[in-house]
Amino acid sequence: MMKQRFISCLFLLVTLQFILILSTPSLAQDTDKTLTLTTVDGERLFHLHTPPQAEEEAIPLVIALHPIASSGHAMQAITGLNDAADQYGFAVAYPEALSFYWDDGRAAAGMVADDGEIDDVGFISAMIDVIAQETDIHTDQVHLTGLGNGGTMAYRLACQLPGRFASVAVVGALMWDYQPDNCPPGDAPINMLIIHGSDDSTYRIDGRTFPPGEAAEEAISILSLEETIRFWMAYDHCEAEPTAYNRAPLTTYTCQDEAAIHAYTIISGENGWPRMGDDLRLNQFGIDTTTIIARYFMEGVPPLDDMTQTTPPPTELARSYQMYIPTTYTFDEAVPLVMVLHGRPGSAGGIALITDMNTIAEENGFIVVYPEGMIPPSETARGWNYVRDVPLFRPADSSAISQRDDVQFLVDLVHDIAEIAPIDTDRAYVTGFSNGGFMTQRLACDASGTFAAFAAAGSTLSWGMTEICEGKPPIPLLMMHGTDDISVPWTGTTGNIGGQQIYVTAPIPNTVVFWAQHNGCGQVAPEQENIPSSGDSPETSVIFVRYTQCEEPLTFVGVTGGGHNWPGVPGRIGEQIAGDVNLDIHAGQVVWDFMSQFTLDEARIEAAEAAATPSAPIIIDETAATESAEVRNAREVVATLQRGGFIVYYRHGEQNPDYTDETCTEPGALTDNGDDQATLLATVLERLTLHVDHVLTTGTCAAQQSIARTFSEAVAEEATRYEDTAALQEALSAIPQADAITLMVGDGNLLEALTGQSLGPAETLIVRPTGTNFEVLTIASVYDWLYLANLVDEDPE
Repeated sequence: MMKQRFISCLFLLVTLQFILILSTPSLAQDTDKTLTLTTVDGERLFHLHTPPQAEEEAIPLVIALHPIASSGHAMQAITGLNDAADQYGFAVAYPEALSFYWDDGRAAAGMVADDGEIDDVGFISAMIDVIAQETDIHTDQVHLTGLGNGGTMAYRLACQLPGRFASVAVVGALMWDYQPDNCPPGDAPINMLIIHGSDDSTYRIDGRTFPPGEAAEEAISILSLEETIRFWMAYDHCEAEPTAYNRAPLTTYTCQDEAAIHAYTIISGENGWPRMGDDLRLNQFGIDTTTIIARYFMEGVPPLDDMTQTTPPPTELARSYQMYIPTTYTFDEAVPLVMVLHGRPGSAGGIALITDMNTIAEENGFIVVYPEGMIPPSETARGWNYVRDVPLFRPADSSAISQRDDVQFLVDLVHDIAEIAPIDTDRAYVTGFSNGGFMTQRLACDASGTFAAFAAAGSTLSWGMTEICEGKPPIPLLMMHGTDDISVPWTGTTGNIGGQQIYVTAPIPNTVVFWAQHNGCGQVAPEQENIPSSGDSPETSVIFVRYTQCEEPLTFVGVTGGGHNWPGVPGRIGEQIAGDVNLDIHAGQVVWDFMSQFTLDEARIEAAEAAATPSAPIIIDETAATESAEVRNAREVVATLQRGGFIVYYRHGEQNPDYTDETCTEPGALTDNGDDQATLLATVLERLTLHVDHVLTTGTCAAQQSIARTFSEAVAEEATRYEDTAALQEALSAIPQADAITLMVGDGNLLEALTGQSLGPAETLIVRPTGTNFEVLTIASVYDWLYLANLVDEDPE
């Protein structure tokens, strides 16, 4: 649903004139209704479920707030609270955020992607009043729960509406650092249950700080679980010594006026609302969050007998996702499902914002789900393991996260969604952008029996896919790419393995040819259609290339002049990466129009099962079949580097956003991980016996301390400084001494401005200087260097 922008009054100035628009005369006569409130912020929706009851019987009310990028109906499906309402006899309301998120105070804090201040506090307060007028509820038995951003909104409501809620249950959310200052002391203590996963990678249990520009203009933080609990302990005047329980990971703090704060940890849990059921596959901990919360609300204490957990084996990782269900959904008729995969770095909420797919789902009547990738221990960015079992991309560590099977996760997610909401499983589709586009292509070969059609944007064919896809059935596929994409270049990216250049990511023409062959397209020239220009983005143009004489259709959408973005949705990706955004099409609508034509049939399911990838690692002929050849090639690469003549640009590791010493004399410009990454660089340089004859730096504290950690303080002090792109151009063009390499250390900003190459923390760019210019060869992380060192340390076979 499109979230319109409105300028609101301050939430304390409750000057809103609420008009209740009812489509039927009485709430008690129908157990499920969607209702509308008209406010100065615009029309506000909420869905109300009431259990079968006598009209004169007063019942409690539970309010359930959905997470970011989600909806009231999605919260209904995720929680299953309607069934609990019928069992325990309470009404449940699922309000809809007007914006992409609930305004938990973030607008005033300057959060990125801000839609302006919205009086969500006034909306929820008025909604309670309206329900109380229309349905006989106990106004002193109104309970509040929320997931993710709905949970942070619950914190704000508890602060701003003291005494309004009998109890609050927050799932998968900790407080932001801007919230305590906006929570005035109240006279009414708050009963609260905080349920949190120990492995939550969004609201991390030990807190999280976002550097300036990432989430807000200034640095902003999520408090730790301990800090969040301490705040509410102070608010409720709780005793310092808690009560712990042997049967469950629950801690209780007794507070003033018989109130209590309860903290319940889901061991190994991620960000989500775990349910329990024989037919559910994901996030099975032996507990049901809905049962725990419903009983807590109705009984006043956490139900210990329902809180004993079973810990899944380490290989069964907890996973997270966001979901949007249109406001018009009735839960009576199966509708299509579209899965949207984020890039790297990225997140479920981020890709929902980038693609604006909620709007397309609302307008076309399908459910959209945004799964979350994972962050391996050796990396800092969330992504998808589309290269699983490809030896060239062997992970730097053997953790379960690095070895995870994302294909199986996404297949299981479709299964689980079908258990909680009526979807047409023959019309499940998947699309992805950037890293998610690469994963979409992997699914096109390994999950063709689950998804009816596929659409990949901002991605090309990855190394190893030709073997992975061999023998797999053809599939309907749409590809979309910009000619000026600097993140995933149209011309592909190459690597030098044993003196042989290979395409790590293939050029777009090669990619399209591969999929045309995979889909059995004949020699008939494809149809081409130039999309008329709207005049809104004259620097770009769009052409559709349709291969129709195929076993399954293939469409390529080329955006001339387009960058690394989702056409039709400007301003959602940084301009340096996004480039020019075409506005003649909306990529989400294009994707839906293509995929929605197709239905999964038994023939494809059978063909997919017949060609299924075995659970054991795939044998990739180019590498795994001859492991000794891989080692020999690695030795040749190292020997080439040892002969010198190369420049290695190292973007320093993770930077400490709280570091303020402008003189750089105090340690700590890098995080502990950043220090470890610099130490690892020193290790691999030594193991590969690479001689560094010259060190250059931008002079930032993080760069200087990286050099000191890699070499010594003396080398850091003597390093040559470069201050602008002209100096960087000159340095990258200068040929090192014989048998040596030049090392440059910086933050990557000048490098990106000069070359368009964007490096992540602890990544290196290898270039070959010519004396007057330079040639970019490849990008490799410090962990890739470690893998290379490990290879050459192996004994020859």
